[in-house]
Amino acid sequence: ISDESCLTVPPDRTLPTSIALGEIYWSCGLVARSMRHTFEAGEILGGYSPYLLERLAAENIVLGYDEVARKYVDLLGRTLLYRQRAKKYAAFLDGTGKFPEMERMMKAGRVAEGFCALTHTFEEELRQLLEVYPENRVAQQYLFSELILKRDLEGFKSALDSLWSKGVLPSPLPDGLQRTVVTYGIADWKVMERYGISEKILSELETFASHPERFRETVWYYLFCVSLNKTEKR
Repeated sequence: ISDESCLTVPPDRTLPTSIALGEIYWSCGLVARSMRHTFEAGEILGGYSPYLLERLAAENIVLGYDEVARKYVDLLGRTLLYRQRAKKYAAFLDGTGKFPEMERMMKAGRVAEGFCALTHTFEEELRQLLEVYPENRVAQQYLFSELILKRDLEGFKSALDSLWSKGVLPSPLPDGLQRTVVTYGIADWKVMERYGISEKILSELETFASHPERFRETVWYYLFCVSLNKTEKR
């Protein structure tokens, strides 16, 4: 497996899977995808639990459907354990209360106008989302992971260059990203200097050349030693 199925959960229309997929897509700001699985969970359950009602309220707020969100908030307010949460959503919708979690999600999850979610690939949606909100660290991690799994180093380089130029990536880069940069930038010292590739990573690269088995849990081993067809050394 070398695509998003390694990063999410294979859909099988069961309640645990639908909820898990909803959580994954919600966490990185792909709210339309998240809502799809929230509805699916409700269909499987034969109704909407307070958890699903809250998620539907939140998803509709992020997507700008405030009146629809109010209907779910009203239903949520009739429950015992979620009543206080419903009051927070109601106050946020009325503009009389702050809700930092929702404010963050609205920034992370409201994609550019005219972009139709669910008709694009996972990678395309992540790229579009990062155009709108490049600081979205979870979406960054999913996009980089998706590109590495596909062995799309050109796509990785493009995404890294774009996000780096916007000043939204940590400096120095995490070791995993540094190792990926080395795979295509080792012959270009301008690239190595731009991303501040550490002496530690360069030293590891020398060791990897003679003892790759010591780096089984790194991107180098995946890219250079694992066959996608037979999962064995080339």
